[in-house]
Order: sequence, then C-alpha cells, then structure tokens
Amino acid sequence: MGVLFLTGDGTSLKLEKSFFNGIQDDSGRRNYPLKGTLLELAMQSREPQHIPDMQLTSKKNTAYIFLRELVSKDMRDAIFLPFADHSPVPGVLAFASETANVYTREHLELLTNIAHLVTHSFGRTVKLAEHSRLAAIGEFASGIAHEIRSPLATVSIALDYFKKTDLPGTASKRAELASLEAERMARLLDDMLLYAKPIALKMRELDLAVVLANLLETSEDIARQKNQRFAFSSNTERATTFADHDRLVQIFLNLARNACEAAPEGSEIQWTLAKVAGSDVLSVSVHNGGDPIPEENQRRLFEPFFTTKPSGTGLGLSIVKRLVHAHGGDIKIKSDRVGGTRTLVTLPFASGTN
Repeated sequence: MGVLFLTGDGTSLKLEKSFFNGIQDDSGRRNYPLKGTLLELAMQSREPQHIPDMQLTSKKNTAYIFLRELVSKDMRDAIFLPFADHSPVPGVLAFASETANVYTREHLELLTNIAHLVTHSFGRTVKLAEHSRLAAIGEFASGIAHEIRSPLATVSIALDYFKKTDLPGTASKRAELASLEAERMARLLDDMLLYAKPIALKMRELDLAVVLANLLETSEDIARQKNQRFAFSSNTERATTFADHDRLVQIFLNLARNACEAAPEGSEIQWTLAKVAGSDVLSVSVHNGGDPIPEENQRRLFEPFFTTKPSGTGLGLSIVKRLVHAHGGDIKIKSDRVGGTRTLVTLPFASGTN
C-alpha cells in the first residue's frame, strides 16, 4: 500500500508512505510525473483504476513509471484510489498484490470505503494543524499590533499639528497624505487585533427582523453619500435567532458599507429576510447592482488581507466570516453581470418561544 500526494506545482505525485508485506519501505524514488499516467486518470475521473495485470499494462506506456516500479517489486495486480472530493490535498491511495487478477469487485468496494475513511481522517488532521498555525500567527500579529499602536499614535499627533500650521504648498500636501496613511494604518491595526483575538459572544434570543430594520434606519447616512437607499423586506412572520446583538450589527453594518461602495450612485440596495423552507435556518440576502466581482477575486474574498480597495485593510470580510461561523451560520457571495452581487448570510432559527 502507498499514499501519494499531489505536489505544489501540480505536475507530479510524491510517495509519502509505502508498505510492503506490512513493513515500511523507503527504497526507490519518491516523486513520479503525473501527466499521461493512470494515477492522473484516477484523479481526473475521481474513479478507482484497477490494473489486473500490471506487467502487461506497464509495457504499454513509457509514462507508467510508478506502475513499472511496482512490477519491479514483483507486484502484479493494483488498484489506484483517488481521495474523496473534500480532501484538503489531492492524492491517490495505491494497493498492490503479488498475484495477478486477485482483486474482486468486493475488494474494490472495501478499499474505496477505506479511501473515504482515510480522506476524512486526513482532512480533520489538516484542519487541526491549520487552527494551531492560525492561532500562533494571530498571537504574533496581536503582539506586533500592540507594539506599533503607541508610536503610530505619536506620529499621528505630530501630523495633526503640522496640518494646522502654515506650511508651504508641497509640504502641506505631504502632511495630508501622511496623515491619511497613518489613519489607514490605525484601521489596519484595529482590524488585526479584532481578527486575532478569540471571539466572545453574549448570546440571547433576538428578532432578526427588528435588528435589521433598526440597523438600516440608523445607517441611512451611509447610503445617502451616493444618493442610494436601502429597501428591506421580510418573508417570514417570525425571525428569532440566538445571537450576540452587537456582533450581528457588526456583521451587517460591514455588508451595508460594502454594498454601498459597490453599487452605482442613486441605486437601491435590497435586503431580504426569509426562513429557508424545510429547515431551521434564517437567510439574509443583500443584493446590489454595479460591476460584477471578477471570478478570480470571488474565490479570495474571505482571505485575510486580500482587498481591491486602495484604502482597504483586507480584513473586513474575514472578520465577518469568523463572526458568522461563530454563530453557527454561513456566508456566501455570488456576483455576475446579469444578477449583480448577492451576499447571503444564513443563521440558525431559534424555534423556542418567549
């Protein structure tokens, strides 16, 4: 049995572990070209590849290097099983036998189930490692942000002083630009500290319709800056959820600002609250017109520090996603030229009564 993972450049597979007759085998090469091989076919088709007579098959194509190496170890029958779709790293499980035509349909079903179990276990391990890595990065970033805030505050005070003095034209302009950059850095540090620290929620039962209606009423000034307006509608009589009020406001205020920035001047931004049929889930849709988000950017919207705004920190949507997930919900953004941009937030429906 062997486990092969796709390398970073996507051109080959690396043999991480292999066992023959129950003993770990470290002999032979570890990297195998992917193009034109049965390993590639297994990964692309997402279907197991059974090679009942490797000795014969290995002679048909010079690209079958991994297959020929198995033959050199007296293997005759093999099955290549791709990892399940939800695997964090693509790869293949390889099973081989010294007897040709030994694997039956029952063997294939059993080994396929094993591949799914291995994939699930591997995915959990990777997620745990990622959480540990992000926690370490967050602690480091938090420390750096705290160290920078004090000197940055001193610089900002000095820049404010210079802005109020009678400086020559060029110097005055430079002081203004420096002050704007200092403000941007302060916002970035605030977002970094918010993103890095653990989320503490003060949960209570809330009427999501009331929360949204109040938020949009108090946030009308954001829309008025571009002569826009908010339109709110609810398709459910009851919209209770168990949540932290201040965090919900933070989530939807961020989405309101993003929608206003992206929507054309004078347009309407539509907010729709609904209960998802046949489920215990509430959905909030925020829809705005304007230029669509490029497809390559849509995949990166929730990445920390990714932004296309000149003065953006790239942490707004990352923080929103963390807050939504902390409430047991989810967030998705879809954008195209026909339908505009639609952000969908789902939150658990609180079925209890007051």
